[in-house]
Amino acid sequence: MMKNNKFIIALFSFSFLFLSITNGQEKANEKIIPPNWFVHNVNIVKSGNTRFGPTKTDDLYLEYELMGRQGIFDFYGYIDFPKFFGVGSDHLAGIWDKEGTRSFADLQGRMSINGLLGKGQNQGLFKEYFISTNYVGNFAEGLSSSHVLWLGLGTSINTHSKLNLDVNFYIRKTFSDYGSQNEYSLQGHRLKMKWIYPITSLFNNQGSLTYIGFGDYDFNLGKEPKEKPSDNIGSNNALQISNVLDVSYKRFHAAAVARYWYHGGGSKNNGGSFPVNTNGWGYYFLIGYNL
Repeated sequence: MMKNNKFIIALFSFSFLFLSITNGQEKANEKIIPPNWFVHNVNIVKSGNTRFGPTKTDDLYLEYELMGRQGIFDFYGYIDFPKFFGVGSDHLAGIWDKEGTRSFADLQGRMSINGLLGKGQNQGLFKEYFISTNYVGNFAEGLSSSHVLWLGLGTSINTHSKLNLDVNFYIRKTFSDYGSQNEYSLQGHRLKMKWIYPITSLFNNQGSLTYIGFGDYDFNLGKEPKEKPSDNIGSNNALQISNVLDVSYKRFHAAAVARYWYHGGGSKNNGGSFPVNTNGWGYYFLIGYNL
């Protein structure tokens, strides 16, 4: 466990090192997310070597994405429709398959505590506090479905630069979860971080190039098998860190994503006969249209 924690700390330390370097860069485009409530995007996404479960997966799918800030409410979310175009790994059951995943949703909502108290942003290190939620749902039939709600507190860090940095800490309420032993329990914690840095403006200031990073570290998940060897592939902790380069211009945008998984999907090989590929890199490429 100590070795795993050192590995995780090293990855997050690398992320913070990048943040400290970007603090000294020149001023760039201030516009990160348009101020509309909501911004709606329809994206076509090509993914490869993703590791949300015990096997690596490729997919070509449709995504609906929405985001925005209005008053005390801050929101980001997306709904994916797996294998929408009939292209993907053979083991992947998508929206058109008889027992496939109809959709997958990740919805992140926050409510400003500062706003609730009638106060503006603070001038210190923690400029704003939030009540934070993160719902993750896999809409399928039977043991292929999962619905998890993360609930906690968050804050925006004052970096005194163009860099936006958010940190959230959650506890987990599990409902259905692929038939795992900890279904319908209150167990598990998540540390979520997100950082956004506008690199430069493009197209006569009509577009932008932005670096976006985010990471989730989950622990105390209650999935560690009590006996070994075992075919149980559950893991008590998991990590994913993503690095995104996003190009946006008026109605259109495109992005390239490199994502690293450690015990992806809360799975690992615990000495059983089932082969797993839960550690390593995957990628996404997407193009989208702003509705």
